Amino acid sequence: GDPGSFLERPEFYKGHHGWRAKVVAFAEQVRLDDIVVLKRPHRGKRSPHGEKWEVVAVGRVTGEYGWVKQFEDVEGWDIQHCRTVEWVQPSSPAYADGLARGTFRKVHKNEPRDKALQLLDEGER
Repeated sequence: GDPGSFLERPEFYKGHHGWRAKVVAFAEQVRLDDIVVLKRPHRGKRSPHGEKWEVVAVGRVTGEYGWVKQFEDVEGWDIQHCRTVEWVQPSSPAYADGLARGTFRKVHKNEPRDKALQLLDEGER
């Protein structure tokens, strides 16, 4: 099980690497109106820039950090650390280059960021 909310136990999470560091970043660095991308590998496809990703949805963060005990086991995932997001699905299959492997990463490259903004504007709510 999860040790609880970052807000209630920051000392447990701070000063560590791995998943604890990701919780700290998720709680402290994500801001309202940040853009998030739900992605999965586009099987067997690579671009000159690395792995190609299928964009499942793009969203805008609409809520502050929270911790929900009921999310302890969602199809095998522990996702108690959460934020509300307004999600948009691409109106047609969408793919992006330049995204990193992993569950929570900041995007520094212009191409995938521009693609996410485009999909957010054009997607189906």
